[in-house]
Amino acid sequence: MPKHKFAVGQEVTFGPRICDGYPGTLAKILSQVSAKKWRGTEPEYVIVYGRQGEAGDIKKRVTEDQLSRDYWEKNIKGSYTDHQLVKMGHYGCFLTSACVVAMGLPDNCFELMTLRRFRDTYVANLCGGRGEIAEYYKKAPLLVKAISVRGNDPKETYRQIYNTIVAPCVRLVSGGLFAEAYALYKQKFLELQTRFL
Repeated sequence: MPKHKFAVGQEVTFGPRICDGYPGTLAKILSQVSAKKWRGTEPEYVIVYGRQGEAGDIKKRVTEDQLSRDYWEKNIKGSYTDHQLVKMGHYGCFLTSACVVAMGLPDNCFELMTLRRFRDTYVANLCGGRGEIAEYYKKAPLLVKAISVRGNDPKETYRQIYNTIVAPCVRLVSGGLFAEAYALYKQKFLELQTRFL
């Protein structure tokens, strides 16, 4: 997802993520501030918008990343097909692709947030866990590309990945069965590599 620069005074149509569930809401950039983060600073903006049919009087402070993501999804993403998005590299993770491309879920959906926490709090602390994570991020983009190029129906493939990997692993993690979730993920990851790589 490319970053977009926003100018003070600019009026932009944002989606429900930014504007509290109101889709297609026109917002105006009031000002830019710099918020201290763990590493350096990240630009933030103060925007004003109104609920549909109402005057714009709701102020909100959001980061540049949040604005860029919402702007991309609302104004640009829809002009591309799912296959084009995969080829453009916006889904470099096959688990993300399974959720976003096949199931229509957002990048911060419950499933992906659960799996990311599982990665960071359980897998990363296993003996050799960080190596496993590095291997995933090395192989995952290759799998995404192979599914897009070689798969007969990429969306159906991602739907199968969601049903056989994402959903079962999330259920296991949510139930505290971390070792079982890890074993299932490893088995299915190997099967995908054998099939596509």
